[in-house]
Amino acid sequence: LDNWREQRMSEKIRQIALSNRETMIYKHGSQPPMAIAIEENFEHLSPAWNVAMSGVEELNDEFLEETCLMHWNGPFKPWNKDNKKDYYVELWLQYGRQVDRRERQHDRLRRSVLEVENMAV
Repeated sequence: LDNWREQRMSEKIRQIALSNRETMIYKHGSQPPMAIAIEENFEHLSPAWNVAMSGVEELNDEFLEETCLMHWNGPFKPWNKDNKKDYYVELWLQYGRQVDRRERQHDRLRRSVLEVENMAV
C-alpha cells in the first residue's frame, strides 16, 4: 500500500479511465486502466493464486490443496441458478455459508449500533 500511495496509483487509474471517455484507450471492463497504470511494476504470483474455474472439470483434494484463489470466470457461476456444474455448487456452498453467517453477524452489529445511536438522540 505504501508503494501504491507513493506512486499515486489511484489517481493515475482514475485519469486513465476518464481519458478513455475522450479517446478510446481500452475496451471492456475495469481492469485495463489498472493494468495500463501499473505497467510492469508488479510481482508475479504463482498461477495457483488465480485458478480459472471455467476450465476445471474435476475437483479433488490435491487440486483444492494447491489452489489459493478460485476465479469463477465464464458463464457458470456457482451462485447462479442455471449453473450446470454441481461440483461448483457444493464447493461454493462450503464458503458461501460462511459468508452468509458473517453478513448476518455484520447486520446484527449494524442494527445494534443504529439502536444505540437512536437512543442517544
